Amino acid sequence: MRTLENFNRNGDLPITAGIFNAKLIAAEAHGSQMYGDLPYTEHLLDVFAYGNHIWENWDDTCSQAAFLHDIIEDTPTTEDDLREMGFSEEVIAIVVLVTKRKNLDYFENIQYIIDSENVRAMMVKAADNLANLRGDKSHWDETRAMKSNAKYQASFEVLVEAATNLGAK
Repeated sequence: MRTLENFNRNGDLPITAGIFNAKLIAAEAHGSQMYGDLPYTEHLLDVFAYGNHIWENWDDTCSQAAFLHDIIEDTPTTEDDLREMGFSEEVIAIVVLVTKRKNLDYFENIQYIIDSENVRAMMVKAADNLANLRGDKSHWDETRAMKSNAKYQASFEVLVEAATNLGAK
């Protein structure tokens, strides 16, 4: 795993046809949703960029899932819709795994992902946690920001450890 040293979100990131398609579909599905004060697509781009930067074995499947990681949870799009749109079963499996299960609390959801032993899902969720951890919380009260950062830092660490133990680099 690489450090965030020299991280450049706007650097040369690989954009294949599959990644471009995932990015377009996610942007359309999330529409006018916001991530704080920014369009939601900025969060999706952060997850993609962080994952691509920190994981040596981040691949096209991870990249597509990064753009789609919240699509089932936050839009009317379903798993079957993704299948009809032509996404691979590997991409769909990651998206389904990282989709919040309402009957589980946050850390139970993280453990669910780890228990699946799907390394790519762990990598995507770790990148999502990093994006959430590093996101702008300047308009939040200090207590809320500290609690949020502690949650995302802790889950990032357990996801990285689990993914690394299963071969992620």
